[in-house]
Amino acid sequence: MKWRCCRRSAEDKNVKPKITVMLTKRKLSPARLLQRCKPESCTGAVATFTGVVRGKENGQRIEALQYSGYESMAKKQLNEVVSAAAQRWPLHAVFLAHRVGRVKTGEAAVFLAVEAGHRKEAFAACKWIIDRLKKVVPLWKEVEQ
Repeated sequence: MKWRCCRRSAEDKNVKPKITVMLTKRKLSPARLLQRCKPESCTGAVATFTGVVRGKENGQRIEALQYSGYESMAKKQLNEVVSAAAQRWPLHAVFLAHRVGRVKTGEAAVFLAVEAGHRKEAFAACKWIIDRLKKVVPLWKEVEQ
């Protein structure tokens, strides 16, 4: 998949960014997912975030996290969060992948890439999307010790 450049500026709110959202039981490979991002000449920044399962949760050693939820509703909410970010910042593209099922310590649970014309917008949108995702998306984690 090649990300297209939408040549969206802060003044151009009518151009929609390319949005890709996925829930998957498969392992996330941030390096492989980042290769899907092929920014065009108008892109000046691609900010990424990879959320990895820690070896401790609340001071207790853990083996894995089990992510579950109402997947169709979660995917809808993920799309709404990303779309809201695209209304706040002039983004070119957003790619968001979140694991469901068992995720072992050290594995990626979420990967996010935000493409924009400038780093300020890309970083701000990246942080806002992750913060909002944790508040509103119906995905729950259960600790396996």
